[in-house]
Amino acid sequence: MRVLTDDTACKPTRANIIGGMKWLVKNAAPGDSLFFHYSGHGGHVEDTDGDEADGQDETLIPIDYESAG
Repeated sequence: MRVLTDDTACKPTRANIIGGMKWLVKNAAPGDSLFFHYSGHGGHVEDTDGDEADGQDETLIPIDYESAG
């Protein structure tokens, strides 16, 4: 299990969130169950591929969003 929090050395930065997602799926196999929980800020951007009924894709906003996007 990996935990990223504002209170620890492993902060929820863009790089750490992406790294955590890659770690989660790295050895996944058919039939595996994976769990990802995010409790933080989010946002919306325009849906560019038409798969969202409301026309918006949801986003995660990392702690370093101003410098890392």
